[in-house]
Amino acid sequence: MAKLVEVYRSEKQKLTKRQLPLVVDDNLTMVMDINGMGLICGHPSVRGKEMDKFADMFNTLTHAELRDAFEVECKDFFSALSQTVPCVGCRRSVERLYEQLRKTGYPAMEPLVIKPYGNLTIKEDHFEGPRLLCALIHGHSTRLNQLVENLLRSRRSRRCVLHSLDYQKVRTPWKEIWDIMRPQCREEVLLIDARSLMITLECYLQKHRFCADCRTKVLRAYWLLVEEPEPTREKGYIPALYAGIKRCLPEKHIHLPSNTDYVSALVARVQPDIMGSGGERHAKTLEIAQGEVITCLGLCVYERLQRIHMRLKEEETVCQVLVAVAIDALNRKFQIAVDMKRGMTELELLYKQFTKEELVKRQRKEQKKLKRKKRKERKAEECRAEVTNVAEDADKSDIYYENCELKNTRVRKCSVDLMLTEEDVKNNLVNGDSSEVYFSCIVTKENMQKKPGDCLCEYSHDHDCGYSSGNNNASTSSSTPEGSEVACCDEFCNEGVCKSISNLQPSDQQAQQKSRFILSLEQMLEDSTSSDEEGYIPLEDVKEFQSRVNIAQKREELRQTLRMRFQQLCVSHKPDSFTTSK
Repeated sequence: MAKLVEVYRSEKQKLTKRQLPLVVDDNLTMVMDINGMGLICGHPSVRGKEMDKFADMFNTLTHAELRDAFEVECKDFFSALSQTVPCVGCRRSVERLYEQLRKTGYPAMEPLVIKPYGNLTIKEDHFEGPRLLCALIHGHSTRLNQLVENLLRSRRSRRCVLHSLDYQKVRTPWKEIWDIMRPQCREEVLLIDARSLMITLECYLQKHRFCADCRTKVLRAYWLLVEEPEPTREKGYIPALYAGIKRCLPEKHIHLPSNTDYVSALVARVQPDIMGSGGERHAKTLEIAQGEVITCLGLCVYERLQRIHMRLKEEETVCQVLVAVAIDALNRKFQIAVDMKRGMTELELLYKQFTKEELVKRQRKEQKKLKRKKRKERKAEECRAEVTNVAEDADKSDIYYENCELKNTRVRKCSVDLMLTEEDVKNNLVNGDSSEVYFSCIVTKENMQKKPGDCLCEYSHDHDCGYSSGNNNASTSSSTPEGSEVACCDEFCNEGVCKSISNLQPSDQQAQQKSRFILSLEQMLEDSTSSDEEGYIPLEDVKEFQSRVNIAQKREELRQTLRMRFQQLCVSHKPDSFTTSK
C-alpha cells in the first residue's frame, strides 16, 4: 500500500523517485509514495528456458533497434488501454495521470519514462543487458489480467468498484488511513477551515431539525470558536470543551490536536450520525451547543479521512493500470520488432508447429490403417490357406479307390448317370465346392476286358440301399451297355477295383480307363428311390455339412454312420442276383 509522506505545497516542490501528488480536495494535496506497492518489481528468479529465449530475442536486435523497439507512441498506448481496460473511469484517470507525468516529468513510474513529446520508453541503463528487461517484462500479461478481473464489479456493469456510486457509501476504518500518514500529513488533515466547518454545521442542523432557538445557540457556539477573540466572556461558555484546539483567527481556520486518542474520541462521538441516526435534537444551553459544534468537527475529520482513503485507493489502481498497460504495449512493440527482423511472426511459427503436429497425427492414422489392412489381408490369406488345405485333405481322403469284387451278377442300370469326366471333376475341385463329396471307382483295363457276368460284388443284393434307381423287385429289368454302371462309393465298395463290366464297348472301355465314377452326396440323396428309408442320409446332416462348421469332424461322423448302416443292411439282407438282358 502507498504511503502519504508529506504535504504537496506547490508545483515547484521536487519529488523523489516513485512519488506522486495526491489531490484530496481543493485545499489539501499530499505526496504519495508508491515504492512499497511493488508496481515495477523485477523478477530476479527468471532463469532457464525463459531467460535463454529472451536473450536470443534481445541479441537479435542492435542497440539502436532495441531503443526503437522499446519506445511506444502515446496513441499506441491509449489504443492498448482501450482494448484491455473496460472501466471508463479507470481509462480517464490513466489518461489524466499520463498527461500529468508528461507535463511535469515526475519519475513516478521509474524505470518507465514519459518523454515531453508523449512517447513512452525505458531508462537507458536497462538496455545494457537482457536480464533487467526480462525481469521487467516477465509475467506482465498475468498481472494485467488479474488486475482487470479484480477491477470488475460484476459482469453486467463495465465500471469498476472504485468508480461506481456504491463505493462512496462504503465506510472503511479510519485507523487504516491514519496509520500510513506521516505526522505532518496528520496535522494537515486536522486543519479545519471555517468555511468547511460552516457547511458541515448547516447540514447537521438541517438533518436533525433544530428549532430556531437551538439553532441560534449552535451558531453562537460556532462564532465563539472561530471568530470571537475572548470567548470566555460569554455567559455559559465552557472553555474545557474547546481545550487543545488552536485557533487562527486571521486565516479563519482551526488546528485540532494530532493525538490519536483525541481523534478516536471525535470519531466515536460521530458514530451515531455515521450509522444513519437522524432524530430531532435540541440545544437549550450554550454547553450543549458547544458539544454540537465538536460533533461537527468530528464529522469534518471523519469525512476527510474517508476522502483521503478513497482517493488513495483510486490513485493506486490508476498507477497499477498505467504500469501494466505500458509494459504490455512495450512488449508488443518489442515482439513486432523481433518478428520483423527474423522475417517470421510468432503466429506463423505457431501455425507451423500446429501443422507439423497435425501432419504427424495424420501419418500415424495412415500407418494404423495400413497395419490394420495388412493384418486383415494376412488373416484372409491364412483363412484361405486353411480352407484350401482342408479342401485338399478332404478331397484326398474322400476321393480314393476301392476294389469292388463282383460275384457273377449283372449290374442293373441306374436311373441317374453317375459317369463324370475328369474335366467335370477338376472344375468342381477348382470351384471349391466342398459341400459335395465325390465317390469314384476306377475300372481297370483288365476288368474292362472281362466278359459280362464275370464281375462279382461281395455285397451285391436285391436292395441297392438308395444308390440305384431301378426296381428292386424286378428281376427281368432290361439293361443296356451304356447304362450298366456300378454305383460305387468309398463307403459302399469293398477294397479293390471292379474286376470287369461286360456291357461296355471297347471304345467305352478306353474312355472308362481315363474317367472316374463320381457321385455327389446331394445327388445320391435327391435321386435315390430306395424303399428302405434307413438308407437315406438325413437332410439335417446335409445342412450341417453345408454350414461348414467342423467339416472334417462332420465328415468323419458321416462316414462312420454310413459304414454302420451299410453293415447293418448287409447283415439283415441276403445278396440277390440280377440278370441283365443282352
